[in-house]
Amino acid sequence: MVTKKMYSIALALAAIILICVNIVEAQPYAYVANGNGVYVIDTATNTVVGSPITVGSGPWAIAINPNGAYAYVVNNADHTVSVIDTSSNTVVGSPITVGSGPWAIAITPNGAYAYVANGGSSNVSVINTATNTVTATVPVGNMPWGYPEGVAINPNGAYAYVTNSGSNNVSVIDTTTNTVTATVPVGNMPWGVAVTPDGTKVYVTNRFDDTVSVIDTATNTVVGSPIPVGSAPLGIAVTPDGKKVYVTNLWSSDVSVIDTSSNTVVGSPITVGANPNAIAITPNGAYAYVANDGSNTVSVIDTSTKTVVGSPIQVGSGPWGIAITPVTIVTGVTPNSGTVAGGTSVTIAGTGFTGASAVTFGSTAAASYTVNSDSSITATSPIGTAGTGDVYVTTPVGGKSAQTSADQFTYVAPPFDGPTATATIYQSVCPIPVAPDTFTTTLTLNGYVIGGSVKAVLNSGAQSITALSGTTVTTAALSSPNPATDTETLNIYDGPNATGKLLFQVSFPLTRCSGSGGSSNLFVPDVLFRDP
Repeated sequence: MVTKKMYSIALALAAIILICVNIVEAQPYAYVANGNGVYVIDTATNTVVGSPITVGSGPWAIAINPNGAYAYVVNNADHTVSVIDTSSNTVVGSPITVGSGPWAIAITPNGAYAYVANGGSSNVSVINTATNTVTATVPVGNMPWGYPEGVAINPNGAYAYVTNSGSNNVSVIDTTTNTVTATVPVGNMPWGVAVTPDGTKVYVTNRFDDTVSVIDTATNTVVGSPIPVGSAPLGIAVTPDGKKVYVTNLWSSDVSVIDTSSNTVVGSPITVGANPNAIAITPNGAYAYVANDGSNTVSVIDTSTKTVVGSPIQVGSGPWGIAITPVTIVTGVTPNSGTVAGGTSVTIAGTGFTGASAVTFGSTAAASYTVNSDSSITATSPIGTAGTGDVYVTTPVGGKSAQTSADQFTYVAPPFDGPTATATIYQSVCPIPVAPDTFTTTLTLNGYVIGGSVKAVLNSGAQSITALSGTTVTTAALSSPNPATDTETLNIYDGPNATGKLLFQVSFPLTRCSGSGGSSNLFVPDVLFRDP
């Protein structure tokens, strides 16, 4: 195993550590807005933790910023937004006054702005989350009764999509200028809205049509026929992989599942509690949490079986909004292999990357990394040891990403393809006698490095490597089985024994010097060390 770049070699134990690391996976929490405030559910146990968090009057919708540090709660009755510090589950600062009758809220992927749909004033308030003040107000819908109900932001944060229930259309807001750049007609009384992870499609529930419309974001037009679902569809959420869309149906008290590849409903409706409205999906896509307004509960759907699991979770009166804290998850590493010398630029895909404090390849920190978005990081692989290990991302809130098959990166050691290298072979100090004749070797490979497990063999005698450091290999004392000859041959093999590929080979003359005790020592000059 040889590479042209210089690096520090790890011993065999490092390869084990690379793969066998101790993983602690952070668990997300579900925040539920209802008439009694905000309830917090530990999704690991599906139990409510702590006391309800008191916010403003008529808490309705809720959104959590990308790093999970704050939850923003829309208070419909007093036209404000409350901010909850999720580390202490306490309200911080004063309520933020927005438009009349706010119904929905969404936060940009970089966490810089929150967009609030105000049904009573037919506009959208834009909150600067650094100062928690409104910095812009955007009219939407056909005035005076646009009555916006839902809002979602695309993955790169460039556009906000607002459903206008009073004018049966969707307003597209350019978040750079905070102006409406397109208005898309949809079904009757559009309500919920969700954007696919790749940003190419927007799904909209049409409450009075019992359908879902699909908007192509490239053209801002509806594509295909409306998708029939249950009665009075309201809430909508897309799975993290973008393959399924979950829709809550208020009057039929069930959830429909849409396959995004065909835009058709798959399977039977999933019965949940009475009058489901809001829905949120865990960051790993394993579960959907449904707020049931009519039964004061939250239902949990296993997305792999499309069935409700466990008992309904009792929350406060009339739960309407629900959001789940992000958890750091790695869903892909591209490319997923690179040289042991490090320096490979990789794109890490996943969720919960905002505010990442560490990126590691196994237990070794990345040479560098840049957080591109909540779902993308560009990193440079560090020096490594041949083999496959896991890439981890750590954030202050989401914790360290759990080990998955999708987070693996393979270090590959390319074959030696360079010029000759110099080997300096040292004997025992002459004239002190040694029996049998012995010497050790220090191999300096002119910028090339031997990594991993290698074996040094002198003629028929196998010896161990005692040190691997940088470009130097030091062997234990090598005993010449045939000291009477004038030359010896030293071989270095790939792997722990002499059956691996022959990496280097050197033949050298032997010269003797006088010693006491009837023995003589080998004296070996500097020689050329060649790739066979």
